[in-house]
Amino acid sequence: MTIQSDVALYFARQMRGARAQVQADAEGYVAVAIAVEQLAAALGAKGGACAAWNVIVDTLSLDGDWTGDGGAPSLGSAYYRVRRARNIAVHEGAMSRAVATHAIDLTIGLEVALMNAVDTDAAQAWMVPDPTVAHPWMTVAQVRSALLAGGFSALPIWWKDAWHLVRDIDVVVYLIQAGKDMAKTKVRLQDAVGTGAVPKLHLQPAPLVISPETNVKTLGVAGWKSEVPALVVCRDNPKRLLGVLTPHDLLTR
Repeated sequence: MTIQSDVALYFARQMRGARAQVQADAEGYVAVAIAVEQLAAALGAKGGACAAWNVIVDTLSLDGDWTGDGGAPSLGSAYYRVRRARNIAVHEGAMSRAVATHAIDLTIGLEVALMNAVDTDAAQAWMVPDPTVAHPWMTVAQVRSALLAGGFSALPIWWKDAWHLVRDIDVVVYLIQAGKDMAKTKVRLQDAVGTGAVPKLHLQPAPLVISPETNVKTLGVAGWKSEVPALVVCRDNPKRLLGVLTPHDLLTR
């Protein structure tokens, strides 16, 4: 059995999202179990856990005895531990952390296998869709919260008819200059970056704005800086941001 490219891409993103939940909350491993079961169902699996896992292994050409680097548990072992923990509703902290490790290993292994089935190098297939963005009407405090909540190093913002980035370092510099004046955190971005603003918040023009069709193999020679994301925008409407792409998103290529 084979898996269609669009199906593989859909479930690869499901694995990525489930892994993010586990990284945010150890008990989020339940999301991984659900994502794997949905993948098996989409592949036509019938029967119990063993049958479901066998369909995934066969379709993605996984090695059932794979142990990974350093003798890590096999993907099959990780799957059964995650599923068993979910089924018995284990909520004790230490056990949850142990299962979370297996859940992360499982999503990484499956995401790599799924992305290997994606038959395109177009940026749209590899980007993170629906990214968090900043807006001129937001306050500095709101931008800081968004950066912290998402663990982002920069947020895209449409500013003066072009894409820019609000970087964490620029917010830090602004806050240092503001000192203990909490009122400065309530200033809107459109005023904080305006002419004569004191302190002043700097925006960086987005160094790499690409179309969904851009081949990711070309990005290494296109002036891509690893500390800032590439912005993927609609070809017919550059103001419409479709997604962001970082080197991290290409680790599963």
